[in-house]
Amino acid sequence: MVIKVSWKRLALILVLVAAVGGAVMGYSMNSLFYNVRDVSIEEVVSDPQSFDDVHVRLHGYVANTSVYMFGPKYVLRDFDEGVEIALGHKGGSERVDLEPYVSFVFDGENYTQIRNIRVSVVGYVRYIGPVVDAPSFHLDVERVELQIDVLKGLVIEFLKTTDVPNGGWDGTVEIKEIYDHKLGGKVMVVKYTTANAGHPGFFLEAIEHHTAVITLNMRGEVVSAFCVWGSFHDGKIWDLLNQRWIQQAMISEQQAIHIGKGFLDGIGYTTGKVLLAKLEEKTPNFYWHDLAELEKPDIQGLRLCWIIRFEQAYRPGHFFEVWIDAYSGEVIGGIQCR
Repeated sequence: MVIKVSWKRLALILVLVAAVGGAVMGYSMNSLFYNVRDVSIEEVVSDPQSFDDVHVRLHGYVANTSVYMFGPKYVLRDFDEGVEIALGHKGGSERVDLEPYVSFVFDGENYTQIRNIRVSVVGYVRYIGPVVDAPSFHLDVERVELQIDVLKGLVIEFLKTTDVPNGGWDGTVEIKEIYDHKLGGKVMVVKYTTANAGHPGFFLEAIEHHTAVITLNMRGEVVSAFCVWGSFHDGKIWDLLNQRWIQQAMISEQQAIHIGKGFLDGIGYTTGKVLLAKLEEKTPNFYWHDLAELEKPDIQGLRLCWIIRFEQAYRPGHFFEVWIDAYSGEVIGGIQCR
């Protein structure tokens, strides 16, 4: 069977993945780039000294063991093998927030499960040697990675809160691509199928295949989700998070420059030449609305924006920056060099 791909749709997916994700590398390339050894906790525990200063990826569940007065606050535990390794950093600093990934709490006798998030933890094994009231080795944590089955579970749970189940969805998804977000978290390209009305506005009985771009933050929370492919919704994007249609066509760069210049000049900030124009995700800060005491648009959450930076007309070397919603053309924030 030959599938004809609409280049317009394909280009849109690529633009959204790049803009929403800021992706620099696929999930599958992480181990190659960082030269990380995938090993079990049991292997490290059996001979920690031989793993000293080795860059590893370990798999298990994060447990909060703060009941120990002098021990580690967190451990990564393999419950099948009954082994664990302390998680921490030199000097006790905690550069990685492990609390969002805690799945078990230890009370000194028992482990109580509070959620089911199996993770991969990347870092360097540090062998210290026998120490009173402290482990002789630990993992110097570099980052935490959610495993593919966990990511899939998070996506499924999210979709259950949207309109998708109303479309005869069978509760399954297929994760096609995973990217690292430049601000942390993951960007995923996800496929799912509905058996009838996939999204509002479609009333015929049919099988409809969807492709969505879903962004998770470092805590595994969905911060943006767009269905960019639907067999019967050509030319539209469905915002899964906010449950609304988004027109496919974005305002152009020149339109964004014109809007930004007009807005800033209109509130008394005279602009000079354009220094920067790019697409980027931003959370509204309504900086200019606060300065000019204007009524703020009812917009929340991450938005794809044109970032337009102008030189200040009377202060060369200084700039005004304005963020313009790439679809609605509304100014939702910005900054300035004072």
